Amino acid sequence: MARSNRKIRFAKSKNSVLILVLSISSLLLLLSNGGKIGGSDDNVLKRGLDSAQIRRDGMKLYIGNCLSCHGVHGRGTSFGPPLVHRSYGASELSDQAFAQAVHYGAPERLWHFGEMKPLKELSQVQVAQILAYVRAQQTDAEIR
Repeated sequence: MARSNRKIRFAKSKNSVLILVLSISSLLLLLSNGGKIGGSDDNVLKRGLDSAQIRRDGMKLYIGNCLSCHGVHGRGTSFGPPLVHRSYGASELSDQAFAQAVHYGAPERLWHFGEMKPLKELSQVQVAQILAYVRAQQTDAEIR
């Protein structure tokens, strides 16, 4: 049987990747727990996909994991670059690249802060929540 080289294309809306990540994470969580809802993402799964709540949860996670380097509302500090900057907007940095940088770390890119260390303790759902918060901050600053 010949393989097809077709690429799967997703909608280009801001929420399509977030919904995909949350859906896959939910499925994997259910499968890993024998079909029982539980674990650190329990509340996210029970609440559903309320985008305002996702951003609020993302803000809390951002404060606990990202604030010390990336600053208040992603404006940057002397330890890390601003995430609310056109170089990190959705048109320049995909949601997938953002998630990979969080999970696997990132080399020094545009700024002289050194490499970013991976945050492996965050689940995919938590990274998606942080991303939703950061993208909202970028949108408020009219960064696309």
